Amino acid sequence: MELTANDLVDFPATMAFLAYRDEMADFVPYLENVERIEVRSRKEPGPGLIELHNVWFLKASIPVILKPVISEDKLCWDDYALWNEPGLFCTWKLETAFLRENIKVTGRTSFEAKNEQSCTMSVAVKVDINLDNIRAIPSFLKGKAITAAERFLTALLMPNLKGVNKSLNAYLKDTHGARP
Repeated sequence: MELTANDLVDFPATMAFLAYRDEMADFVPYLENVERIEVRSRKEPGPGLIELHNVWFLKASIPVILKPVISEDKLCWDDYALWNEPGLFCTWKLETAFLRENIKVTGRTSFEAKNEQSCTMSVAVKVDINLDNIRAIPSFLKGKAITAAERFLTALLMPNLKGVNKSLNAYLKDTHGARP
């Protein structure tokens, strides 16, 4: 499954990129289904490159068919990202706390200047789900479980994909003033 979101951010590309990379935990109040984001590590492997490990804690309702394999305390994911400041993009992977071995999520977030005052923020995500080795789900329900898992992940990811630009805009306006 592939998901994309492209939207205008009312701030310059570099400012938006740096705020998203460096202040992400601060704009949680602007994200509708995120409880908190914890920065676990930050490394600088080379000039203009930052490796970040963040943990996102989510607010969501678990579908009944997935309750045998997902508990409320597992509604989080590890976000491993490599931020490339010269290129104004980030490549990342998410590891869910639930079904970690069965769900693979990778993506790319980029910021492209539209003009000196605004940019386009693009997010592309690829999600692979394989529930074949889950014994808690009977084989005759695996297809339904995969569909439920895809819908559940989409419900967790899409508000952030579609809403992060609005959240970033609101956060930047509140913390950096009106459009520069």
